[in-house]
Amino acid sequence: MAKRWYSVSVLSNFEKKIAEQIRTAVVEQGLEDEIDEVLVPTEEVIEIRRGKKVSTERRFMPGYVLVHMEMSDQGYHLISSINRVTGFLGPQGRPMPMRDAEVQGILGRVEEGVEAPRTLISFEVGEKVKVNDGEAMKALQYMQQLLADGRDATLITHERCRDALTEELPADRVIYVRDSAMMKACWRTPGLARFVNSFFHVEVARICRGFDPAQVVIHYLCPISPVEQRFPPKGYRYVIGPLSGNIFYPQGFQHLAEKSLRLQQRVYRPLQKALGLVSRQFARADRVLVSGYMRTREALGWAGCPEARMRDVWDAGLSDDLFARPRVCPAENPAHFVWIGRMVPYKGADLAIRALSQAPKEARLTLYGDGPQRAALEALVRDLGLSERVTFAGWLAHEDLSQELGQYRALLFPSLKEANGIIVQECMAIGLPVVPLRWGGPLGLATDDEALFVEAHDPAQVVRDLAAAIVELTQQPERAEALSKAARIKAEAAFPWAQVAQSWYAAALSAHDAHDQGAKRGTGG
Repeated sequence: MAKRWYSVSVLSNFEKKIAEQIRTAVVEQGLEDEIDEVLVPTEEVIEIRRGKKVSTERRFMPGYVLVHMEMSDQGYHLISSINRVTGFLGPQGRPMPMRDAEVQGILGRVEEGVEAPRTLISFEVGEKVKVNDGEAMKALQYMQQLLADGRDATLITHERCRDALTEELPADRVIYVRDSAMMKACWRTPGLARFVNSFFHVEVARICRGFDPAQVVIHYLCPISPVEQRFPPKGYRYVIGPLSGNIFYPQGFQHLAEKSLRLQQRVYRPLQKALGLVSRQFARADRVLVSGYMRTREALGWAGCPEARMRDVWDAGLSDDLFARPRVCPAENPAHFVWIGRMVPYKGADLAIRALSQAPKEARLTLYGDGPQRAALEALVRDLGLSERVTFAGWLAHEDLSQELGQYRALLFPSLKEANGIIVQECMAIGLPVVPLRWGGPLGLATDDEALFVEAHDPAQVVRDLAAAIVELTQQPERAEALSKAARIKAEAAFPWAQVAQSWYAAALSAHDAHDQGAKRGTGG
């Protein structure tokens, strides 16, 4: 059998180490004749930093190692057994050789990089993106992707995130913000905790002023709300988002909203307009990333954000390991359904339970999660006589998500106030069909071919239509299979972190380009 090139999926940032481990294992097992080349695709890049050219090596296929081999069981198992290898690229996890044209393009790019390094000039003299996030998780994933792609980035976040980030990011890539006197006063004073974020952003602005504004673009990654004030320092280019705010309960579920939320909904539009006049943070932003679709665009328009500065992006990306596993085949699973989330009213776990009571007896439901509503939900299960059909499984560790969810027929997701829905993206990635409401974030993540949507008019209608969806997927496993395949294709095309991060990063680059062109026009250049 002739040797061919194969693409092996690995954890990002470990490509070189894994490639060396493969080479060592090949020699130890005497397979040099079968596996003769292991390649981490890189290119030499010239960056301009502080006015000087600096040559760096950058991976242009992060998360992959290429192997030239004669495919055999022994070679396959050798590579698959290497730590942090997640699998060969191919349908259903079966290794598929790379196309000759694809291989030639990659090898040509590697050779070209050695002979004539490409020049990448981002932000004129030393691209540095400051990602600012109070909660850190999304920023962490974005930062890791930027660093894996060879970008120069610094994360600014709160001191409370230090323990979580110490093992995740290089120390020189993170600046921690300690509580200021005003932040401490807000924490101690009843009713003022909501202002902590505002003073956090004041501290961020102070830190940013220590950098040359010609060398940085500030990226305010969180919070997601268009109402939050960020106080960007004058004279600095900045990007805000992705934003997915302006999400409230459907009309038929307004009774679930607390008084404060109902008040917020009534004053939301005039408040946005007033804040737009006072702060003009969106009017001055170079780019505003929007992941909440038209509802968020509308709110940003009230706040004075020009339509031309808005960019539609996905709210979050997914790690490569979700795509590395074989697609779930829901038709082969029993008619067991799953719900996952915090047990609070807007997540709709009670709607899923009531729907199950109207579904065939072979249908089962497992609820992963916990929260203040759990006792009430357990009582509801007893009252409806569903104790044998409903399981409360507690929280599901994120690292076990793809493995555990792969045993179900579909995810029931009747969330009533979901700005995005990362669990919807994750289920689409593994091929688990999703039954969401036609409301909020899931509406933008999938089409009717990729999810089984339920209208969101009132509780009785949602329960009735959720039950109908359970019946349909129970009695028509081929329908579940079609949804699974379409969702997986969509997720593979749209949701990998490398692509999502690049779309966010491109906004920062375009902010720099627009600023540069404006400066040239202003000087007659």
